[in-house]
Amino acid sequence: MDNISKYPPEKIKRLLKAYPEDVSKKYLESREILETKLPEEILSQWENIGLDIAQLSSRSWEPSLSYFSSSVKVQQYLPSGQFLGWCKSGYALSKDSNKIAESFLNASSQTMVRLRPRYIEEWVSRVTKLHKGTWKSTNLTCKLFEYTPIILETLTFDQFCKLSDFIEVLSNRSYDLSNEILETSLKIYSMNFQEIDELIHLSVLITENEWRDIKPTYEIIKDQITKLPNAHTKITFDMTRRLHGLSGFKISEFLQLIIRTLSLTNKNDNDQILQMTQQVVNNVPVATLDFLKNIPRLLDTLDIDQLDQWKSQGIRLGIDQDTNTSPASQFFKLQSKESKDLIDKISSSVELSRIKDLMKLYCTALSGEDVLVSGSKNITEKNIGWGESDLATSDGKTIYLPDVIKRYNKKEENFNFYKVLASHQQALTEYGSYKYDHNIEPVNPKSKAIFNALLTQINDSEEDHATRIAKVLRGSYPFKHDPTLADDIFSIVEEYRVDQLILKKYPGLRKFYRKVQLEELENRKNKDEDGDKKRRELFVEKVLRFTLGDDDRHVPKGTKSKFEEIVRYLMTLSKISNDKIKTVEDSMAVSFRLFSLIRDIENDVIESDEAQEEADEIKDEELDDSEDKFEDEEIVNDMISYFSGGEGEPGEGEESEENSINPPEEGEYQSPEPVEY
Repeated sequence: MDNISKYPPEKIKRLLKAYPEDVSKKYLESREILETKLPEEILSQWENIGLDIAQLSSRSWEPSLSYFSSSVKVQQYLPSGQFLGWCKSGYALSKDSNKIAESFLNASSQTMVRLRPRYIEEWVSRVTKLHKGTWKSTNLTCKLFEYTPIILETLTFDQFCKLSDFIEVLSNRSYDLSNEILETSLKIYSMNFQEIDELIHLSVLITENEWRDIKPTYEIIKDQITKLPNAHTKITFDMTRRLHGLSGFKISEFLQLIIRTLSLTNKNDNDQILQMTQQVVNNVPVATLDFLKNIPRLLDTLDIDQLDQWKSQGIRLGIDQDTNTSPASQFFKLQSKESKDLIDKISSSVELSRIKDLMKLYCTALSGEDVLVSGSKNITEKNIGWGESDLATSDGKTIYLPDVIKRYNKKEENFNFYKVLASHQQALTEYGSYKYDHNIEPVNPKSKAIFNALLTQINDSEEDHATRIAKVLRGSYPFKHDPTLADDIFSIVEEYRVDQLILKKYPGLRKFYRKVQLEELENRKNKDEDGDKKRRELFVEKVLRFTLGDDDRHVPKGTKSKFEEIVRYLMTLSKISNDKIKTVEDSMAVSFRLFSLIRDIENDVIESDEAQEEADEIKDEELDDSEDKFEDEEIVNDMISYFSGGEGEPGEGEESEENSINPPEEGEYQSPEPVEY
């Protein structure tokens, strides 16, 4: 810029009065400061350049105002010669675009804090390469000038130049997308992201080959990759660089798959998973996505070291076949026989898909009827059965078993666990758990009064429920008073009845079946917490543990006699009466007894120093001579009236605040954890 005006200060003041008052005001304020800091010649050029900017066009007073406003702060960081260079850059940009010049001038004071003076010219040159004379390119150029101070808080100037070059390449595809990516970049940099050079390099590669993938890639990096440890981020970017260029490969899909895989696996295994993935990338890159997709599934069957062993065999296939990648690809897709056989060989787990036909034959042999077997994932949404566990269940026709069992370190034990699950579910069908009929009288003659009382209520009820069991538990007293507790008690009682029948009928399975029960019992004890415990909830848990074989008879204070009664009632289910085994109708009658005893227990928080009581051991021989108060029809009717909130015969009482004599409501009741077999 050689043709700088050479007006004296007085004329400059007079000429600037042609513009808004703020222009003259800022000029005078800045001149007063700068005249003490700049040589006279430089000062004269400075003020004349400001005037020249204002005179370029009708709106050029706007960058002129920015020029005078920022000059004092900019001058603090620049020697006189380079300050003058900055002034000339402002003028040159104003000739091209008032808006761009204004953005440059306004951003300069903060930029100079981090930008070395010798880089000013290159800064201007790099950014203005974005400007192609269109309004979209103008907006993008302005935005990069405005964001420069923020960017330089994290990036070196060399990295800034690479970023600017990348944005220029992307802008040739889409200015709108360039603006979005620039804003997303700032968010990524603000997260202490370490792999900036790798990101920019990768961004250029994506833009040159698959530019529409740049937005989803940046979104994943911003939302997910930035949260990874630095070491994981580094190895991830190293893999993307090696994988880029594969036919049909998208960086965003790879990154999303990395995040998904790490989120679905044990956090402690993440280092090893990434290292294994990198080995696949380096040796069989075409199989990388298949390997990542299958890792969560494989870790259902293998441990992390076994997965490494399996992966190594797949890599060897790829190396041996050299240019033919098909065998390795089929291996990592889990489609080859070699892949499946190796999994089965090195794994201690058992997959249902490989023993499904055998389990069907096993269940059919037990029941004497054709039984269907399916994976439990098929009924995730169906809520089949009355238990909450997703390990195994049944709908009365099909037995649903888990797709993989790796509970034990030995394959034989995992197979035996499948047999336990299948036997239990098959027995529920064989012994009529799903065929309850309130019109059928229990085998135990002492349950006749309960049978009649429930039958009367059900026949009088107009309520309709999904199952006959639910119709009783949710439509008749005492169960109707607390259906959640009723469900829990019936499940405990009926599962106990069926378990006892299995242990008697299948002696070959007895040892392992008892092993599973005791393991479940031990797991429940290990989960005991030191925090607050509620009386009724703890008592229900104690009853459940008894059904699993627990010989610890310590119960909450005030419940000793109740526990002894309940044990007697439960033990009657395993006794033979008139050469007949007890039925599901007997379980319902026992559930009536247990509910009447348990629901009367307050669910208050137990004090930490409260001593427990130890119940007496109940012997089998004591059962025949023991009294059963529920034989008495009057007691049964009184019990129903008590829970229904009224008096007299069953069905007469109705719940109301006026006549309520219901048992205590203290404390919200929570069901026990389901039994995991």
